[in-house]
Amino acid sequence: NDSRLPHIDFLCALGCSVSGVSQSVLITQWPQYVSSLPSGMAEMHCYQNNTNYEYLYWYRQLSGGGFQCMVYIIAGTANYEEGFKTGFEAVKSKEKHWSLKITSAQKNDEAVYLCARCANYEAYFGQGTKLTVLEPGHEVTGPTVKVLRPSPKECQNQGDQKKTIVCVASGFYPDHVGVLWKVDGVEVTTGVATDTAALRVDKSYRITSRLRVSAKDWFTDDKEFTCSVSFFNGMHTEIYSRSILGEKGTLHLKLRNHLNMFFLHRQQSV
Repeated sequence: NDSRLPHIDFLCALGCSVSGVSQSVLITQWPQYVSSLPSGMAEMHCYQNNTNYEYLYWYRQLSGGGFQCMVYIIAGTANYEEGFKTGFEAVKSKEKHWSLKITSAQKNDEAVYLCARCANYEAYFGQGTKLTVLEPGHEVTGPTVKVLRPSPKECQNQGDQKKTIVCVASGFYPDHVGVLWKVDGVEVTTGVATDTAALRVDKSYRITSRLRVSAKDWFTDDKEFTCSVSFFNGMHTEIYSRSILGEKGTLHLKLRNHLNMFFLHRQQSV
């Protein structure tokens, strides 16, 4: 589904508000990540899946900054905002499809770029494309992934109904990563907390994600917990996964002892 950004009050010079949501509107934007050498070219695209509106836009959000309207296209004609009249080419290449080309990407062009369309004074956005301008001397490198078991203190506390598993991905460049968790091969989102942004460490990045699981799940020794990190290397997405198994804890021993006592009591009563 397209992303709606409610803190943007107006869209470019045309006063297109982002109030209201229409689930029937779907904009597909690709790629999710794009990288370029300094002065290289970067390109991104959007497609209206089930609409064909003529008012089309490109925005960008710099890291830690607000949204900048770059250009709007009306009836196939591009109108560039100040600061974007050179170095950028926005076109409606064919019906329902429009593109943005950055002809000479520089470090200050690093941002998340979003397309949008406007109809009936409401704006709807694509999912965003993150542009990274590669630094000289920095090689594109995938992450090293480690999954850490709950702390001994947390595990010793059998009364704590939750246990925390930590996934650390480090040593990757650029920061084109996503993290997801699986339990016994099934993706989970409940109990997941991932850093909002990767942390720069020297010439690479590091990101941490945490999964809170029930004590019952953790103290199941054949339960598998998997952290999968997706990394876009400039050509395609690679998946780096690591797994750990739950452990047999005193929770199991208490249950087993309780059952043994129960059956022993029944046998003595017969």
